[in-house]
Amino acid sequence: MIWYATQPPWNATDQRLLAVDWQGNLAGTMYPTSTLLQQAPDGSSVLTTDGGSIDGNGAVAAGTPAYASTVFAADDSQSLCRVAGSGPLWLETGRLRGAMRRVALVGSTGARSGVDILACSVTSDRAVIADNGIGGTSAVRVIALTTGRLLYQRSYGGASVALISTRDGRYVAEQTTTFDAQGQVATAFTVIRRTLDGRAVARLDDRRVLRFSWDGTRVVTVPILSGSDLTLLEWQTGNVLWRQPGDPTMTGRPAFAMAQPNGAAMAIAVGGLDPGGQLDQLWIVAADGQAAKVVNGSLYPAFTGAF
Repeated sequence: MIWYATQPPWNATDQRLLAVDWQGNLAGTMYPTSTLLQQAPDGSSVLTTDGGSIDGNGAVAAGTPAYASTVFAADDSQSLCRVAGSGPLWLETGRLRGAMRRVALVGSTGARSGVDILACSVTSDRAVIADNGIGGTSAVRVIALTTGRLLYQRSYGGASVALISTRDGRYVAEQTTTFDAQGQVATAFTVIRRTLDGRAVARLDDRRVLRFSWDGTRVVTVPILSGSDLTLLEWQTGNVLWRQPGDPTMTGRPAFAMAQPNGAAMAIAVGGLDPGGQLDQLWIVAADGQAAKVVNGSLYPAFTGAF
């Protein structure tokens, strides 16, 4: 299921969430009383900022609040990862509404960089952690959830980098922007890198990755420098499966995407041609590019930064 609100969801009262299934049919309604963060992949729960969750039976509070809302739903939809602590910051994992277990030390509250979770995969036994500085992501780590072992790490130095991970941590998309001597943007591109060995396996010029498909073979992208079209493409071949045109003179059209769990479709929420505009369309796009608009009107999907 795909949950969304028609009113801003950050107000903890007077909320109403609707759900559609992956065929676009109305599938559920809930009335949460907690501030919401992110839905579980299958829509069975929606996480709250303290590491708790809410479903049709009501909200359940977390035992220990998480740090800086770094709570991330796992790909089994029954577990979560979070960064918690006061002083030392620990990556923790556990079942929804269950006890949390420390995995690895990932930072400290006094550090100059923050810590974000980019992926939490129980099925692949790994989490992807980003260290964020003033100019963007400074480093990325892949950590085994069962042992806390560091499986992969990469530092980006002073580069301006933004990251997206596949849900299982096998690949990361590194969006890089370079600047000329006058401080103007010179180039912008995304490199897709395999975390098994650090090898760069694809490059997408002037495209930013919003989300990988569940199996990691397709990506939803938007332009970095100019334009406002959306594409679903196979990154290994460059084959464009679906494209929604936009205004070529505009940059920054609001758009977010979510992968169908254990499936091939993508849910894509997009706004109008005003770059500061509200999301007002929800599309479900199949792996072959067949697309259906399932919501038409203002919405706040539970897989976006609006939650």
